[in-house]
Amino acid sequence: MAIERLDQITNQKDRELVELLQNLVRIPSWVPQEPAEAKLTQNGNCVVDFLENWIKSNTTLSVERQKLDGDRFNLIASNGQPDLVFLGHTDTVPPSQGSPYGQLEAEIHDGKIWGRGTTDMKSGVASMIHALSLTPEAKNVWAMFYADEEYDFLGMKALVKDYSDLRPKLRFSFRPTGAILKSVRV
Repeated sequence: MAIERLDQITNQKDRELVELLQNLVRIPSWVPQEPAEAKLTQNGNCVVDFLENWIKSNTTLSVERQKLDGDRFNLIASNGQPDLVFLGHTDTVPPSQGSPYGQLEAEIHDGKIWGRGTTDMKSGVASMIHALSLTPEAKNVWAMFYADEEYDFLGMKALVKDYSDLRPKLRFSFRPTGAILKSVRV
């Protein structure tokens, strides 16, 4: 039987992860193409606000914001030296035409969560922070969430500029890769 509602998920941790993803999907986070639209839809910082509050409430990580142009931010959560770094971006592409379900509703249909960013990248971000909340004893772990991946890489450029001296043993980005786990050894 395919799951259609959150209350059908019996495992508490699985339900928490799905609910976390749904909360992220419901936050509009695309970069507008038109200046007038920017005032209405530039909500990348709302994702950063949500992540910052969630991480502070549910993990033992320290959190800091990295200021970017245009009053935007990256978010860095850390514990010790970065032996393991998780990377994820906070923006999505704009909503498309013809979606069968509301793109900011995060509805469950046939066991799948539908919505803007469910594949790229909000499911990865939710998985990262949920995993970190389940391992409070983990040391030397960082999570870096960067803005503007879908457009000009503003956030990644700032991370490279300010954190290029970091030499983690492993970096993971939870991007959609056809269910193939990819890591970068440095």
